[in-house]
Amino acid sequence: MLNGAGISYMKGGNAGLFVYADLSPYLPQGFDKLEREYALAQHLVDNGVFLHPGEEHCQLPGWFRICFASLNQEELEEGLRRF
Repeated sequence: MLNGAGISYMKGGNAGLFVYADLSPYLPQGFDKLEREYALAQHLVDNGVFLHPGEEHCQLPGWFRICFASLNQEELEEGLRRF
């Protein structure tokens, strides 16, 4: 689904229950790096999707974790649809 939406992500994980997606093209302007990620994260939450910003995990701004560990197929597809 990320490919179809034109969203880059890290391929080839090893035993992870999430994937890193590059949402940097969607970061709002007018904020510093961390504030931009939090602003996008809040926008997503306001629209029913929680993604963890990568500020703790990635040096490049805009990379978010899409966790699929506790989701069934329908929940994952619904979250990606909302996204």
